[in-house]
Amino acid sequence: MIGLDAGTYGGAVAAYALRFVGLRYLQSEELTSDGIDCSTLTSQSHWAGALEVIPFRAEAQRTAEYAFVVRDTADALPGDVFVQHQDSASSPGGRHNHVGMMVGWVGGEPTLLEASERVGVRIINARSFELNGGIRRFLADPCGLMPRTAVARAALAMAGGVPKFGRFGMRQYLGSACNRVPHRATDIYVASGSKVYAPFDGRAEHAVIDPDGAQGVRVIANGRTCELGHVEPTALGSVRRGQVVGRVLCPAPLVDILYSPAYSDPTHLHFAVGCSARPSVRAIHCDGLWWSEPLAMCREGIIGVPVDQESVRGAFADEFA
Repeated sequence: MIGLDAGTYGGAVAAYALRFVGLRYLQSEELTSDGIDCSTLTSQSHWAGALEVIPFRAEAQRTAEYAFVVRDTADALPGDVFVQHQDSASSPGGRHNHVGMMVGWVGGEPTLLEASERVGVRIINARSFELNGGIRRFLADPCGLMPRTAVARAALAMAGGVPKFGRFGMRQYLGSACNRVPHRATDIYVASGSKVYAPFDGRAEHAVIDPDGAQGVRVIANGRTCELGHVEPTALGSVRRGQVVGRVLCPAPLVDILYSPAYSDPTHLHFAVGCSARPSVRAIHCDGLWWSEPLAMCREGIIGVPVDQESVRGAFADEFA
């Protein structure tokens, strides 16, 4: 099979996806080594391969406003999501859509990876995929080279310490009526006591981070706010990027928060960055700010990483290495 260079966004996403070949189909909210469903395959490959955030559900991938619509299969590139049904109602059972993802070319033909309920994760010719819902591209430039700075590499390595339940946009929190709301942060699972660094120059202050009331540090500067939750502050006031501002604490048990079942120890850093101006990427508007995926900002060199790469705990990442 011919694909894009692994150093490109599309190539990196495709290379990560191919790790799932042979797994059985398993519909689950969390990623495990036992199996994977179609939309988790596409979303996890974008996340762990290139720190790109796409919707978790197949139908949401079809309807995402920020996705580029590819009009013809001949124009598709690795990383593009192929949607089988016009909508969920058109699917067998009328509940869930189905997606596959392009990973390269075989004999000049577009080739997909899909998690099939009948046979598990397999490689197929795109022509054999019943394409009624169109093709969606979430990568701004699949052929573009990913940043290779030390910060970018560290941020990408940390993706393995972020379970599906801890990712930006996951409906992690439970409300009074059991309405789950999107997570505006990224939870990086690290060892208790790990050093936490300011991601940019600013003013650090003690904070209680909603909605779970976690103790932490808030760093503010020039229309940008960073929340570092489950942290014992060690430095407040004026801070510089890369300065230690606290240490990670084990979170107190809470009945209305769904922590990842992939970890027996829930210790993690709640890492969120919000801006006053709306960004061009997927964002959540809350508390007067636009919150977007912070590790992707690290990848682009906009901010620094908040913890040492060595302190990250990857509960399931190594199983797909």
